[in-house]
Amino acid sequence: MLPEGTVSSGFEYAFDWLPISGLFLKTEYRYSQYGGNNGTSVPLTGIPGVTNAALNSQKATQFISTELVWRFNWFGGRY
Repeated sequence: MLPEGTVSSGFEYAFDWLPISGLFLKTEYRYSQYGGNNGTSVPLTGIPGVTNAALNSQKATQFISTELVWRFNWFGGRY
């Protein structure tokens, strides 16, 4: 596991074949894990045959987004 940080990846596709210029499709995946303590350890009791077991948590998020973007070309520059 990552000690702390972010890993992400994505792509962007330009719809050049459409009569509307500046239309793009963007997709991104991002995984973030945050440092710090794991929170409070919750002991698991009352389960027959289980000893010295505990439940811990980790702070992490996963994010996926897909966007349809229209970039205006007001000044005539390249995208």
